Amino acid sequence: MPITLDKVHVGPLSCIYMECSKTGGGMTVEKTVTVGLVDGLHAKTAAIFVQKAGQYQSEVHLKKGSSLINGKSILGLMSIVLKQGDEVTLVAEGLMGTKH
Repeated sequence: MPITLDKVHVGPLSCIYMECSKTGGGMTVEKTVTVGLVDGLHAKTAAIFVQKAGQYQSEVHLKKGSSLINGKSILGLMSIVLKQGDEVTLVAEGLMGTKH
């Protein structure tokens, strides 16, 4: 069952990193979430997400349908058009507990 979040730019990333920190990092973690933002993921919230993801050394990707995009790319995030109610899978890979 997906997790419904009102602030997709903070919640899912925190969940992924907390989960990986417990296991020591250096692995891949996937978490499917539902976009709860009324306006979907627009430019401002996408920029916040990218900024947050960029703080970590790990790779961050988002999967929606058959699309897999770089979660550290504002253009990538805007290209998949995330609307309220959409399900997206966040994928973090690498040293997930380590910030730059």
